[in-house]
Amino acid sequence: FMQKKEEKDVIKELFDDDLANESPALKKQTVKLRKRNAKAVKVLKSLYKECQITGTEFIFDKTNGDPYTEAHHLIPLGEGGADSPENLVVVSAHIHKMLHYADVEGLDLTKISDNKLDISINGDSYTITWHPKHAELVTGTKKIKS
Repeated sequence: FMQKKEEKDVIKELFDDDLANESPALKKQTVKLRKRNAKAVKVLKSLYKECQITGTEFIFDKTNGDPYTEAHHLIPLGEGGADSPENLVVVSAHIHKMLHYADVEGLDLTKISDNKLDISINGDSYTITWHPKHAELVTGTKKIKS
């Protein structure tokens, strides 16, 4: 059976290391990043200005006054997804993390109807809504200029 810790012991465990006068050690790290389609992301963010799933919920203004959003690849680049507008949605940081780490069901782009797709995240219902011009690319009703 677990013995209940007293508050002073928990505080000591949490903060004793922080009270040391030493500077934190530096760690050298090499990271490989995929080059992203910054132009597509910029255009889509200017088109939406809010989350395609929750609207203005979880959106905040950056210091320059622009809304903070992130671009999410529906099919991850590492799994062969394209780095193009057809594979991108604009979402809040909160929803972006949910799309990566929660149980997401219903991401079948062939089932987009009236520029909308119903999905579930951890069993809760959500709808992705596309701007008509973006939806044309995603559903293949408009050919992309090369």
